[in-house]
Amino acid sequence: MPAVVTRKSGQKILKTVHYKSTDPSAPTLNQIAVDFHQYYKLLGKKWMAFLIVHNVNECKEHTNLCPLSPGDSKDLVTIHPPLNPMTPYGLYRSRQIYKDADTGTRIGCVDMSFQYAPEEEEQSGRGWLRGSSAAISK
Repeated sequence: MPAVVTRKSGQKILKTVHYKSTDPSAPTLNQIAVDFHQYYKLLGKKWMAFLIVHNVNECKEHTNLCPLSPGDSKDLVTIHPPLNPMTPYGLYRSRQIYKDADTGTRIGCVDMSFQYAPEEEEQSGRGWLRGSSAAISK
């Protein structure tokens, strides 16, 4: 069951990034970019992309992320204000593809979903989303 976000709750998104590598010469990542793909489940049947943004500087958004060395784990928190009042209720999904910004190499991904619902459908954990663990492998 996905987390429930309501008209008043806003969103607090938690992600933990693990840089796993068995290669002793794996580089430290100094710049990490992310491609965001945002979806809405149309009529409860098919995911429809409504926003795609490429090459967001994730180190600028999360100043504790870079540099990221092999073996490091970093916790990231993103806080969004409440959604626009015109946003339709339903299921939403965020797919995020992380890349080494210096080389363009894909290094990991996060895929999370949430239910946007009226306050009366609210459950515990209001507005908190936990992304799947993003393991960066090089």
